[in-house]
Amino acid sequence: DQLMELLNGSITRNKLQNGLLRLIITRGRIEGIPWTHSGQPSVYILPRSLSPVPESPVKIVWVQESSYPLIRFKPAIKSVNYLGNMLAKKDAHALGAFEPIFVNPDGFITEGAIRNICFIRDNMVITPGVNLGVLPGVMRDTVIEVVKAMNLDFLEENIPLSDVNSMDEAFISSTGVGVLPCYWDGWRSDFSVTNIIKKKVENILGN
Repeated sequence: DQLMELLNGSITRNKLQNGLLRLIITRGRIEGIPWTHSGQPSVYILPRSLSPVPESPVKIVWVQESSYPLIRFKPAIKSVNYLGNMLAKKDAHALGAFEPIFVNPDGFITEGAIRNICFIRDNMVITPGVNLGVLPGVMRDTVIEVVKAMNLDFLEENIPLSDVNSMDEAFISSTGVGVLPCYWDGWRSDFSVTNIIKKKVENILGN
């Protein structure tokens, strides 16, 4: 309740009609761990406007997690340690892609630098499971709700990189962009189901 009060106050003070609020909570001092901060936990709220949503579909590239300084927590938490994510995103942009999608050392797809990824095969929506350290984001949960309301099967599983070309459709999602159909070199789709999911998510967001 206190956090919601702070967030609503930030919206009012900044006169925001739309945008994003980044909520950061520091943990402060932890008894018995000398290197933790000596003060009390702090709350920071950083407002920013929405970035322009690109024309879709957008290109993605597969990148190895081992090539970047990533920290995966299990269960996942949203950390402000984005160094590895941003380095991967910079490399993806240099290759003409919108988003890098990580592949872990076991060869399984995990998530994007700042977005989740879902696939569709035989009218089943498939996404990497949180057991891999994937962040269960707000938009990911919204997509799951929409998919189930459409009476489509939804599955969380380990997806080998070798399986991606057998998928019928694919999309990435985040609070900033909603749902974006995506493709990669050597693979294309008509995104017929994805575009329905995208529209339903937009209706929820009021776009």
